Amino acid sequence: MRQLGGQTIYLSPAEVGLGERESVSDVARVLSRYVDAIVARTFS
Repeated sequence: MRQLGGQTIYLSPAEVGLGERESVSDVARVLSRYVDAIVARTFS
């Protein structure tokens, strides 16, 4: 990412509170103002 001139942001599940503290649509709306792309790395 840095080679392309970008920066990364890591948000842990506890920080986001997706579906718990905040609705999915609210989180998506806020993130859309901060980022151009979202990459999700999921674990089993």
